[in-house]
Amino acid sequence: MKKTKWLGATGAVVALGVGGFLAVPYTSANGTTPPIVAGSGSSASCTITGTVKISPGLANDWDQSAHSSDPGDAQATGGVVSKDAQTYTGNATITAAMASIPDTPYSAGFTKVTTTSKTVAVCTGTATDGAHSTSVDGATITSQSISDGTNEATCSGLNANTGSTPLHSDIKWTSTGPFKIAPSSVTSTVSQLLDSHGAGFDVSSSGGTGSFAGGTGETKAYVDNVAIASISGAAATTANPTAINPLLGIASLCEPTVTGKFAPAALGAGDSVAIKLKKPKGLKAITIGEGTFDNTHTPSTLVTSVP
Repeated sequence: MKKTKWLGATGAVVALGVGGFLAVPYTSANGTTPPIVAGSGSSASCTITGTVKISPGLANDWDQSAHSSDPGDAQATGGVVSKDAQTYTGNATITAAMASIPDTPYSAGFTKVTTTSKTVAVCTGTATDGAHSTSVDGATITSQSISDGTNEATCSGLNANTGSTPLHSDIKWTSTGPFKIAPSSVTSTVSQLLDSHGAGFDVSSSGGTGSFAGGTGETKAYVDNVAIASISGAAATTANPTAINPLLGIASLCEPTVTGKFAPAALGAGDSVAIKLKKPKGLKAITIGEGTFDNTHTPSTLVTSVP
């Protein structure tokens, strides 16, 4: 099965600021104060939070070939339930039943996947046009990417194929200083982020239009544990019928789950089992915030500068 090429991180590059202010009249011909178009000498360091929405929601298909050696478990509650409320492991009848479930599609198929995000940034730095400077205290970043639809809309694709679809972002800044800052637009590339603090997306860009054009920037966007469990988790088995990520203890939103009933052999009859798959909920949103791998509360960040 092909896996989707999906890009759905958040934000791209902002250059915001706190700096000195020039007490120089700065008005247009009609008497209004135009916004600063931040350029050379502008820089910023920001923390970001936000949400990425995915449409259609992503889900993984059931792959028959991945279940040829299922552990063949049944238990009193959950998953494949045994009629006598006992626990069974390595049951050949259950293993064979799991192996016989055919390929079953749950993704939206070969379709374009749209990801949109809205991110709020809190920043320090300086925005200047060479003649005037102002502080920038925050920003609102809206971003969108649309895949080309040549690959399936699966969750596993997020883990395997990040990097080919551009991310377009529009950035509006806020300032408590004497001047407003002109907005900017930028197109970025996205790669996987995995470090000691968490997992997510690394967003990098250069150029752009409006403020901070000609600069470079990097966003480290850490995602929540539900997204990590869903993207990195393995398919369900009779030993793990809800596809719980063993490291996080969270069930995947991407995988179909296993339910069923098992009747052990009795006088005059062998084992019998009936197994069903339940459609996955699908991954429809990702939260951007602190890294979740340690206790340092490392925030998602955005850093940029214009030479």
